[in-house]
Amino acid sequence: MGFSARIKIRKEVHKDGTAPIRLQLIINRKPKSIPLDISWPPQFFDAKKGLCQERFKGDEKAADYNLIIKQRLAKVNEVEVSHRLRKAHITMESFLLEYFSDFSKEDFIKYFENKLATRKKKKLIKPGTIKNHNNTLNKLKEFRKTISFTSFSYEFATDFELFLRKTIKPRNGKRVSTNTIWGHQRDVITYLTLARKDRINFEDPYEDYQNKSVAGTWMPLHPEELRLLEEYYKECSPGTKHRRILQKFLFSCHTSLRLGDLSNLKKAKIKNNTIRFQPQKTYYKNERELILPLTRYALHYLEDSEAENNIKGFFFYADQVGNRALKDIGELLEIETELHWHVGRETYATEFIRLGGRVEVLQKLMDHEKIETTMRYVKISEQMKLDGVNLVYQNRLKEQLPAIT
Repeated sequence: MGFSARIKIRKEVHKDGTAPIRLQLIINRKPKSIPLDISWPPQFFDAKKGLCQERFKGDEKAADYNLIIKQRLAKVNEVEVSHRLRKAHITMESFLLEYFSDFSKEDFIKYFENKLATRKKKKLIKPGTIKNHNNTLNKLKEFRKTISFTSFSYEFATDFELFLRKTIKPRNGKRVSTNTIWGHQRDVITYLTLARKDRINFEDPYEDYQNKSVAGTWMPLHPEELRLLEEYYKECSPGTKHRRILQKFLFSCHTSLRLGDLSNLKKAKIKNNTIRFQPQKTYYKNERELILPLTRYALHYLEDSEAENNIKGFFFYADQVGNRALKDIGELLEIETELHWHVGRETYATEFIRLGGRVEVLQKLMDHEKIETTMRYVKISEQMKLDGVNLVYQNRLKEQLPAIT
């Protein structure tokens, strides 16, 4: 077994003249550098001893930093001895897991980071969730350098919300979405719940915090706008970016598939106008495949894509590229509704209800656990209200009941 641990200072010097100090590990010839979150002037660092030298007589900061260094080295020794006593083979993974265990029980940010890495490695969460959780972790690091579990109070949730509102750049210059804020708060709650399951005690900072999620701000296409896009699709030449983007987008408008599932259709099974696939967002929770009926009208967009691009599924463009192309198409056709990948799902839900579909059926088609989630996608237009009132009025006439005037 090859094992070594040394304290080193990086060559890169900050503007203040200091350089980061790190713990350099080598286990079975595999190197790993662990930051100690402290920096020191290189000219006052004893590379042989791995300690900070006084910059002036009685330099208390040097003494404090050396204490941190010795504590970390003591932890390294403790982990190494622990492996040796139980005759366990030491690997980089087993070392890091034990090394960070105590630190993560003190600092929530370290706990979040380590738990996320573990869940990712064990494939307990999907790529989209990993991305979201990483974004929240980065926001926490911007918010505070460390967050001890003992520091949690009712003020934390509100302070974090205010920080997010100040720092998140809103879409198109608008006010940052309440749902965006709640998404980050929800991620924090997820890892606090996991911490409690790991028997870490702390005051719940979200005990009195209200779920502030609201209906999404994306609006569905009006029927006339959807018709314009379908007509424009026919005018686009095969192989062009606009046609490829619209194949994917219009398929979403007619099926409600999420972007992640649209991008993963090569694994789906299509037979007898039915699509069977594993929803990326929910399959890891319930291991339940989703079976959706496909109209002939929806299916032809997928068939066009596979025939024209010689691939299974839809042509791949990065999400940002696709959204920019949709925006360009919207401006070209003078469509008032802001086009975005989310709009396809919104459009399907609203059109389904407008044309007489039942909301409990829509819930199953959209793969929602709660019907309240489904209703957030349904945007009731003024025309739909008028049509509903007129329908009731006409039915009263058919029943020969006196109409209220």
